[in-house]
Parts: sequence; C-alpha cells; structure tokens
Amino acid sequence: MERYALFDWDGTLREGYTLFEWIGFLRERGEILSARVLKRHDRLVADYRDGRISHDVLARESCQNYEEGIRGTRVERYEALRSEYHRYDRTRQLAFAPVLFRWLKDRGIQPVVITGAPVDMIEAYFGEYGIGEAYGHRLEMRDGRLTGNALENCGFHKERKVRELAERFGCPPMLAAGDSDSDLPLLLAAKTALVVGGRAETLARVPGGKSVPREIEGVTLIQNLENWIGECEAI
Repeated sequence: MERYALFDWDGTLREGYTLFEWIGFLRERGEILSARVLKRHDRLVADYRDGRISHDVLARESCQNYEEGIRGTRVERYEALRSEYHRYDRTRQLAFAPVLFRWLKDRGIQPVVITGAPVDMIEAYFGEYGIGEAYGHRLEMRDGRLTGNALENCGFHKERKVRELAERFGCPPMLAAGDSDSDLPLLLAAKTALVVGGRAETLARVPGGKSVPREIEGVTLIQNLENWIGECEAI
C-alpha cells in the first residue's frame, strides 16, 4: 500500500500568499494586469482587513479578479515572468521545507499538495521536493494564450480531493500539514496532523494535532516527526 502525505501550501510551506505576491510582482513590472484589476484587488484586501468581507470571499473574488486580468496573455510571456518570479518565491519558502521533503523521499512517502495557491508556481518545486501531484488554482491555456478560465481551484471544498485520494490510495494519509481551518479536511484525515504556526482555533479542532512553529529547524522537525509517527504506529 502506497503511503502519502497531504500539504497545504501558503502559510504552511511558505510565508504569505502566493497569488497576492505574484500580483505584487506583476504590478512592480507593469505587466499584464490593468489598473482597474489592481484597484479592485486592493479594495478586496482592504475590505478583508477592515472586516467587511470574510477570508473565503477574499479568496474567491481575488481569484476571479486575477483570472479576468490575465485573460488573453500570451503563454510565452507568462512563462518568462513566472520564471523570473520564482527566484523571489524561493526566498519565501519556510526553512524546514526542503529538509521535510527529503525525509519524505527517504521514507517512500508521496507528498500531495491541496491548496488555493496557483499550481503553476508550485510546479517549479516538483523536481526538488519530489511532489508528484498538486491540486490548486489551475488556469486554462489554449492556442498559446491564457483564457482567463480556471480549470480547478481546490482551495475550496478540499474535503472532496481528500476523499478522492483516500479512495485511490486505499488508506488515509500518514501525515498532513496545514495552517488554518480551511485545512481541516487534510488534518482530520491524517494519522499525524501538523498545524504550522500553531493557530489555537485550528489546533482545538484537530484531536492530537501537533503545533509546529514556522521558524522550526528542519532537523528538529524531523526528530519530532519520528517521535509523533512512532506514537501513532504504536497505538
């Protein structure tokens, strides 16, 4: 039976929100996104900060606004900018992430990402991290251009993808990591659940969940993981 682990991305393996920082990168370059799209993005962020909209509304409408803004962009231009952005994105990865993924590879545990972040940005880490599958905000490309349509956005209703994977693998995930209540479907399905950042409200809803500081060193995290997984296997 193949073993696997589930991961959120933003706030769990990297600091901040990938989509928002990618939008900020495009703003600085004066590329792709119109002033109208950027203005609406800023308004959504301000509305969320002031408590006028929920996090789910912010996430959903920000994605829709971005999809509208990127419609018609030529794929080769998009790919060139994405490659340039990746150099910055690497600086936002949490320090423990490379160590954790090497440990997963050594133990033969397949990592699967379920997130609302742009999958295009995560794919740059597939080879390095050994990620075989990532489900998130995926854009449609046709005839050399982005259509502005989302093929999927697994940031919403993560429980559906968790169920699909459990059926396909024939078992629950050995490990899951997330940082917020939106990751509860992953965390509640796993034998060992890591709440990165230790959000109290999320930990309270995950029996046996383990708090992981974002600044933890990779070696320390692996030592803890070995103990936690050993405890679960002994039950």
